[in-house]
This record gives sequence, structure tokens and C-alpha cells, in this order.
Amino acid sequence: LDDTLLTEKRFPSRWELDEAAPHNPVFAQHISGHLCALNSAALKLAGIDRHTPDPAGGIIRRDADGEPDGVLEESPVYETIMPLLPTQTREQRIDDLAATTRDYAARGITTAVDAALFSYDDAELLRTVQEQGRLAVRVHVNPFTSLDPDDPRLAFDGKDVTIGGVKLLADGSLQGYTGYLTKPYHTPYQGDPEWRGYPTHSRENLFALVEAAHGRGQFLIHTNGDAATDDALDALEAAQAKHPRKDCRHILIHAQTIREEQLDRLGAAGYTPSFFTAHVYYWGDRHRDLFLGPERAARMDPMRSALDRGLVITAHCDSPIVPADPLLSIWVSVNRLTSSGQVLGPDQRISVLEALRAHTFNPAWQNFQENAKGSIEPGKLADLVVLDANPLEVDPAALRNIGILETIVGGKTVYSARA
Repeated sequence: LDDTLLTEKRFPSRWELDEAAPHNPVFAQHISGHLCALNSAALKLAGIDRHTPDPAGGIIRRDADGEPDGVLEESPVYETIMPLLPTQTREQRIDDLAATTRDYAARGITTAVDAALFSYDDAELLRTVQEQGRLAVRVHVNPFTSLDPDDPRLAFDGKDVTIGGVKLLADGSLQGYTGYLTKPYHTPYQGDPEWRGYPTHSRENLFALVEAAHGRGQFLIHTNGDAATDDALDALEAAQAKHPRKDCRHILIHAQTIREEQLDRLGAAGYTPSFFTAHVYYWGDRHRDLFLGPERAARMDPMRSALDRGLVITAHCDSPIVPADPLLSIWVSVNRLTSSGQVLGPDQRISVLEALRAHTFNPAWQNFQENAKGSIEPGKLADLVVLDANPLEVDPAALRNIGILETIVGGKTVYSARA
């Protein structure tokens, strides 16, 4: 569900969903994954009523009389609703995971990064697919902060499946009005012209989480709004003051609205940014017109500004929020075109070679795997992709149309367009 694409430009209420399904519980998840809409039967199943307080890190939206209107934001989506959803059989989940890795291979991916492994059961599914010989690509997993990265259930072979740092959240989604900004959203949220979103954690809790993660090793922290980025920078600088470390390579995930002076602090603090650049294509028009306004939207995912400061940058698709498609992500990084064909922030364009590096060598570096992956050199893993055109020679506007002829992982063909 993307409320900004509906004629009403809003979520359906519980009562509207009741008209369609008066007896069966209905769950409609927002495209960002950070919000959902429920009907009355689903609210009852979840035990949510007018007396239920807003949980930490989330909001239960209510009407003028204080009655829940069916829309939940952030923590109650994950903690209350997700556990209630019907589940597939184990065999179905295994088959789907195997099929997903085949799809990734067909899109020219040799290593997939799971930036939020949510459960030990998910880790076991991944291990089973690998043991069955059905893992088409390598996988690098980052356990969510609720998991213990030293738990033996997260022990992998260290070659085809590797484990990285823990994943933290500092805020939500800009298109859900839950991303945490320093200045108000461009258009009011529920009539509030001063709405800036909100953090996932209090500063005190975030500082404690970051200090613990910093002491353990690498971590990834999700920030969309620049206020959340301020909190993340402050937290790491405080952790560094207590426990100084070099070459941390902590990853700032999305960094959607990071400001110029924040980029100046980033490298010194020990962060490296990974931008959701495909966001410019999928939501750039709406960020410009609804969420951020023209000035801030033009600086979404400021790859050029980051590179000019000597930062090592990467790009990601945040699948399943949008399809995993490296060539589209490269095309967006170079052209900065929205889905309506408009240029958004031309001064943040980067070169084709820089974009290729942001999808190959730099991700390997961010994951401390640059000696094994990311470039075709003697002694490295034989992971490579054969394209039907040279990205450095085609018209930049045609980058997204380059075809994948073959994907090779460990010297073995895992996808072939000729098959």
C-alpha cells in the first residue's frame, strides 16, 4: 500500500476496510514496511483499543474521539502485528528463499546483503538452503540488534555465507512521515505543519545501543531523516570518545537527507554511507512535491557530495521495498531521473565508473571483504557478471537496459540468458 498513490492521498480507515471485509482481519502493509492499515477485526485480534497506549518507538493513530483509526506506525507493526500473520510452511519458505537467490543471480548479483536478519529461524532457513545446494549467490547477513551475533545459531561457513555487524534503527520512513527531520515536512502530516517525524529510540537508549555495538565490532544504523543522522553521529562520537577505534566501517544505511556538514563529520566518526539511490527514481517526484520540497529533495542521496569528501560510498535497493536491480540503481546514480522523467538534483550525479564501483568494490570494502571480492583480480573469488554491453561505452540513459548474459559465482555459472 502506498497512500500517496491513492486518489485520497491517505490510508484507508479501519471502518472503510470493514466495509470490504466486515468479518475477516485485514492487514495492508505500507510500501516502506514501516506502517500498516488494519480493519476492526485485525485490531481486535491484536488487542488494540482506545485504552491501548502508544508503545515506545511507535504510534497508534486515532480519530478525534481517541478511537484507533486502524493505522499503526513503526514498533507496533513489527512487535504486535507481524507475529500474528499467517505463516508459510517451512518447505514453502525454503523454496521461496532459494528462488529469491536465483532471481538475484539473474539480475547480476553475486553477493546479496541481508541488512536485517530478524530471527534465528531465518538463519536456519538460510543454512538449510545452502546445505541443499540451492543457494545461487553468496549472502552477507547482518543480525538485527535483538539477536546475539555470537549465538551459535548464527555461525556460518564464512565463505558462501558470512556474518557482518548488527543492525540498528534510528528512525522510520520519509514517505510514511516517520523519518525524523530537523525541519518540518513539506506538506503537513494530519494537519500539523510542524511535524518532523520522530526517533525510534530516545537519545539515551540509542547512545547505549551504539556504544554496545561499537564495542562489539561493526554495526549498521538506519537513518532517513537528518535529525536521526544527527543522533547517530552524536552517539558514535560519544562511543568513540570512550572506546577509540580506527577503521570501523560502521554503515549509515540510507542517509537519505544527510546535510553537507554531516558528511564532513561522517568519515571522522567512523561511518561509511550506503545510499538508497533508487529512491530518487521511485519516490523522487513525491519527495519533491509532498515530503521534502524541491530544495531538500534535490539533495536526496547526495552521492556527489560524499565522493567529493573522499568518502567510500555504496548504493542499495532495499529489497523488497523496491526490486533488487543493480543496473537500475547505477542508472539512477548517473542520471538522477525520477519515474516521471524529471531530473532531481543534477549536481549529485556521479560518473558511470564511480557508480560501478559503488555497486562492486565498495560494498566488498564496507563488508571487510575487499581482499576476496569486488573486483576481478588474481587470488580473489571468481564472482563476476557478463553483460551484453559495456557500461562505460553506452549512452548513460541506456544503462538500465543493459542485459545480464551470465552470472558466475565461485567459477560456476549460476545464471545464463542462453539457457
